[in-house]
Amino acid sequence: MKSLKLIIVLIGFAIILIIGCSETTQSPVQPTVQTPQVITKASPVQSNLASIDSKGPIDHRVQGSANEVYEGKNMVWTVTAHEYSDGTFDGEYEINAANALDDISQKWNGDVLFLKVYGNVAVVGGIEKTGSAAGVYYDVFFVIDNGKNGKTLSPDQTSMYVAALPNLQVTQIWWNKDPSELMDKLGVMPVDKGNITVE
Repeated sequence: MKSLKLIIVLIGFAIILIIGCSETTQSPVQPTVQTPQVITKASPVQSNLASIDSKGPIDHRVQGSANEVYEGKNMVWTVTAHEYSDGTFDGEYEINAANALDDISQKWNGDVLFLKVYGNVAVVGGIEKTGSAAGVYYDVFFVIDNGKNGKTLSPDQTSMYVAALPNLQVTQIWWNKDPSELMDKLGVMPVDKGNITVE
């Protein structure tokens, strides 16, 4: 079970806050938000948006890694996510805020189950596959690509927190929230070192 139950949600991640979910007709589910901010080790991808996979061409892709500073300590995340023309998704992410939060449980990997791109902003959703909540918690976070190789006046950004919810139906509502609403609920954190690509 996730530690810290105080909330908020791509990229500080591990203080857990309580967020009410009024969008569902079932009993309210209180999403917990971790304070790492991350994503997984990006695997190599082709330079173009073509895939040899039977799923068809890749319509959208997110790839990157980032070091961020939370209260003077480093957090690390990486992510690789794809949306194919047949509407399916794949990829993985890793969030490592163990050092920043002095809590070894605040490091985990997840499989990508959702990706939605809004210009230079991408919302990524998945299920945790390692850690104390493996197979139980679904995550949502966002990343913002502010320029090639991060060499711009504005660094790339991620959500300050990852929203982690144990209910898939409620999580799907979060996956489809407008990015501006997610930014308001999860906060935004600049990437100190690294680069995020949203295509």
